[in-house]
Amino acid sequence: PPSPTIFEAILVMSSAERAELDVEIIAPPGPIHAAGDREMTRRALLNLLTNAIRFNRAGGFVRVVTTADGGRCSVRIEDSGEGIPWTEQGRVFEPFDRGDAEGGSGSGMGLTIARRLMEMQGGTIALRSRPGQGSTFTPGLSAAERPAGSPGRFESVAVPGYPGAGFGDRKE
Repeated sequence: PPSPTIFEAILVMSSAERAELDVEIIAPPGPIHAAGDREMTRRALLNLLTNAIRFNRAGGFVRVVTTADGGRCSVRIEDSGEGIPWTEQGRVFEPFDRGDAEGGSGSGMGLTIARRLMEMQGGTIALRSRPGQGSTFTPGLSAAERPAGSPGRFESVAVPGYPGAGFGDRKE
């Protein structure tokens, strides 16, 4: 059977297809190793991707860009949805806050959980959004160096839709 990460990737991509969204994945050819927890990072990314699909528009796009630069690893998740008004951006990470969100059900906990999961690992989530132009959420963690000759000490966390690139975590 497929791994949970691959299964989730299939579900996310199927949701995007049903919503008539174009999905673009931009990633380096191999995994990006971050100093973080695999499961927490996976859950945070899944929450952000689900929101990018749910609060988008038919014919829109979701773009996922993974990078490692300057000792930081990040996954930028961009969408072409309605965007978040400036007055609401300060509270979108608050529990149960859905603002004026339309486009589906939800508890208002997804962004709260995603931010908390990243913070528990020493990471962050940045938000950039303009009404009518979409939103960009960028979770980031410190980079971790992969020791030479010890491939079993790291695991990769695949970015949904692109199993060969993503965050990795250190196994001590």
